[in-house]
Amino acid sequence: PLPHPPFRRQLSKRKNEVPVEEVQLETERDIAALAYVQSASSLSDDEDSSDTGDGDFQSLPSLSPRIPLSPKAKRKNYDPYQIFEVLHTPCLILTVTVIRGRNITMGFQDFYDTPDPFLKLVMKSSPEGKKWTTVKTDQTNPEWNETFTFYVNFQQANVLEINLMEYNSLWFNQLVGTVYFDLVNINEMGVRQLETFVFNGVSQVDIEFLLEFE
Repeated sequence: PLPHPPFRRQLSKRKNEVPVEEVQLETERDIAALAYVQSASSLSDDEDSSDTGDGDFQSLPSLSPRIPLSPKAKRKNYDPYQIFEVLHTPCLILTVTVIRGRNITMGFQDFYDTPDPFLKLVMKSSPEGKKWTTVKTDQTNPEWNETFTFYVNFQQANVLEINLMEYNSLWFNQLVGTVYFDLVNINEMGVRQLETFVFNGVSQVDIEFLLEFE
């Protein structure tokens, strides 16, 4: 069979194209709709403006109810603060300082690989509640002295999950042990409190806590 003539293929492509006149009409509709919304929102709600009647709207651009506002125009004039109300509430600020580790061991793995420890802190009740320390390569008594901040809600339970991890560049990181620290164990607000946590019965990590009310 003979191939279709070139002009037929070109006509088939033009079927899906939007005429220039329709594009211009859509743009004019958006401009008229935006002018109507901006003019209506600028009117005050006091008694003087409420008693003027419908005469104030005679100067506004005419907008047919059958012409909807395009999604692009809606996104351009979208103001979330006109829909949602933001409420600021007090919170607790938890400052965690990972100081040092002692006798970090992976058991029999220490015979062929010196530990590369780091800590992963998780506070599920806090926004951005996951923090990591740096990796201390080939150290059994690492010194971190790294500080992290968590914003927590005092009206709910807040438990800090502390994971001692072993870094592995070729495979998955290995979990040495996990301990939990409940904020109810903090003795006094605004006073630094030092705690020592033991993992796998041998490894120890010193962590300092400071809880403040904001």
